[in-house]
Amino acid sequence: MSDDLFADHDPRRRVAGRLAPVLLFAGGAGGLGNTSLAICTAQLAATLGKMDRVVLIDADLTRSDVATILRAPASLPTTATVAITGAIDRAFLAPGTLNAHRPAHVPDVSFHAVLLPSDPSIRSDITPHQITQIVEAAQKAADLVVVNLGPADPRPGSLVNQIVLPLLRQGAWLSLTTEPSPTSLANTEQSLQFLTDAAGITRDRLSVVVSRLSDAVKPDQAAAFTKRLSKVAHPMGSIEENTKVGADLRSGSFPLRGRYVSPVLAGLLLRVTGRPEFEETAAVKDAPRSEVVIDEENDVPVAVTRATKSRRMPWKK
Repeated sequence: MSDDLFADHDPRRRVAGRLAPVLLFAGGAGGLGNTSLAICTAQLAATLGKMDRVVLIDADLTRSDVATILRAPASLPTTATVAITGAIDRAFLAPGTLNAHRPAHVPDVSFHAVLLPSDPSIRSDITPHQITQIVEAAQKAADLVVVNLGPADPRPGSLVNQIVLPLLRQGAWLSLTTEPSPTSLANTEQSLQFLTDAAGITRDRLSVVVSRLSDAVKPDQAAAFTKRLSKVAHPMGSIEENTKVGADLRSGSFPLRGRYVSPVLAGLLLRVTGRPEFEETAAVKDAPRSEVVIDEENDVPVAVTRATKSRRMPWKK
């Protein structure tokens, strides 16, 4: 398989003219782990989902962290390359290119990426129109396009109006990340309400993930959060607060082996792509601990039947 996203496609694997689904990640506020979820989703889609051409596009024009988390040096091409040369394809970094510049001890990246420049003064010159052009180019060549955005802001002139809305109206999916705090929940509800009421986006295209769920949040409180948000979006579940998740990302790894992240993201990918490869991991959310094991090939937890459990490793926290 070619590492070039825009190389000729094998017609047995891709239907000519079909556009890849677009999955947008935004936050009810900043600092909720939204970027981390977008990166993990791209990796999970490429590995567990066996999707050869997954593209992660960093479109958080206010606070760009993707390059930092991926350990990508500033010397690599970015969206600024498009602004300078006009050649959109030059901004797409193949997995081989990314891995060649990552530390040797970290796991390989399995997706293509489009990064933003680390210099804020250069990043401020990137326009929403250029981001949209890059997304549309990726749709024509990829199997899935994951877009990392900043906080969801429904005000006129915001990224929601300039990037999210046009893409949603073209059939994209949106996942909003929130946390169990009154402010974050209110911001998330406001953004989702705007999309459904003012913009006419249907609820089936909108999902919400609750992050940073701590032991201090009682089960009945978590259920109340889910019920409240389910009125305006499809609830994908909660990700418990866990120090290992952050530590893995800071070390350049992907926290997909534990029970905290993969099941929620697999459920989201199953919803967006319909691919059966995500079913067993998505089912972990509702499976008893005794029925959760590790899929060693993909290094993720899965919920399996007794007939297949003997072929897997027992899951350990």
